[in-house]
Amino acid sequence: MSSDMIAKLINEDKIQILINLNGYTKGARNEIFAMQPAPIQVSYMGFPGTTGATYIDYLVTDEFVSPTRFSHIYSEKLVHLPHCYFVNDYKQKNLDVLDPTLQHKRSDYGLPEDKFIFACFNQLYKMDPEIFNTW
Repeated sequence: MSSDMIAKLINEDKIQILINLNGYTKGARNEIFAMQPAPIQVSYMGFPGTTGATYIDYLVTDEFVSPTRFSHIYSEKLVHLPHCYFVNDYKQKNLDVLDPTLQHKRSDYGLPEDKFIFACFNQLYKMDPEIFNTW
């Protein structure tokens, strides 16, 4: 569906809270939010920074990612979750990460000991050259 058709449907269905899970990443449909089809619009998970958009009311975050002392630089009102804004359950998939007796080493992954390692723990489809240059 086109963005204007989606915005119209959201409004007609009287959706009260619309959540943006992408922010400024590939495939995002921010133009839908710009049309303000819902009375409350929230940014959550997909983009941890401010959108700078007047049409996003809240950012669900935590104190580590968005410290209260910097709330003045956000266009959104900050909604701090108490421990971590990013919902995940590492206990099921990566038990070894939580095991204090199992210390991972760079060599376990074929990484050099004397180099800085850049890493991305995101879904790569969200970051193509155009998006990276936008950032």
